Amino acid sequence: MKRIAIILSSSVLLLGACSHYSEELSSLDETMTNAPKTEMAMAMSAPQNIMPAAGGVMGDVQMASAPAITSLPQNLAQEYYAMAKFENEQAYDYKAAKNFTQKAMMASNGQMVMPSKLSSYDVSQERMAELETARAALVAALTNENTPDNAQNLAIAQARFECWLDRAEEGKDETHYSACKNEFEESMAMLVAPAAGSPQMVDMTFAANTVNLEPVSAQNMAVMEGFLKNPLNANYKIQLMGVVPQSQGEYGTNLATSRVQSLQNMLISKGIAPNRIVTGLSPVAQEQHNVGIVQVMMIAPTAQAPTAQAPDAQTMPN
Repeated sequence: MKRIAIILSSSVLLLGACSHYSEELSSLDETMTNAPKTEMAMAMSAPQNIMPAAGGVMGDVQMASAPAITSLPQNLAQEYYAMAKFENEQAYDYKAAKNFTQKAMMASNGQMVMPSKLSSYDVSQERMAELETARAALVAALTNENTPDNAQNLAIAQARFECWLDRAEEGKDETHYSACKNEFEESMAMLVAPAAGSPQMVDMTFAANTVNLEPVSAQNMAVMEGFLKNPLNANYKIQLMGVVPQSQGEYGTNLATSRVQSLQNMLISKGIAPNRIVTGLSPVAQEQHNVGIVQVMMIAPTAQAPTAQAPDAQTMPN
């Protein structure tokens, strides 16, 4: 009887642990369903197409075209969510499903999620070396090539690395994770190399009557910050121009000033030198800006030096 009680108790604990992440996974369903999907997420949402080859996540999935999502956290949220759903509902690997669910939750909240550390997995020494090399290359790309153009491929590369690592731990032969490994390498090869570009203006929007950035604008500011911190762009400056509808009078001027100051303080707190930040106000007669915005753009150096790809307004999240 004691043995049965112990088994029952352990089962209850296990079910409790599964229900926790399952609830988080369910809470993501509506958000991910209504959001634009990455290629992997679109494929994962069509179970009839999923035929994992030798245990790989994607296997023979027929990739569908998808609208561009230019924020890395948005892409990562979709990728981790798709993997969590697959592991939970088709592979029945609940440990992996829980891990991917938690990362999807973080990314959906706009947090930067780093690829898993190898120390968290029990991987054989013979497979460790190439995984360490792959992770180092991925982290370098996330640091130096995190531009809107690369957001989707970076997210796919990170997801495939996680798949590769998870399946390498399972101890089967290389065919068990070859699809994940190959797709990781393909996505890394598709990253757009840093190149000279012409920065465009981006509108930063705020919650009504506050200095709090809307989530998409907060992500855009993170992209701008990353661009400024790239050593190749040391000669660039950033301009913050508060737009003031004339009908708002002194209140509008004060609010725009506060918003510009808030963005300036944010950049300085992230290590951007004050002399690289240009601020100002721009009165407008039109009412299309009645919600209040701050226009942000990069100021290119007079003497053009090699630069990384500048953020492009047309490829920033809307």
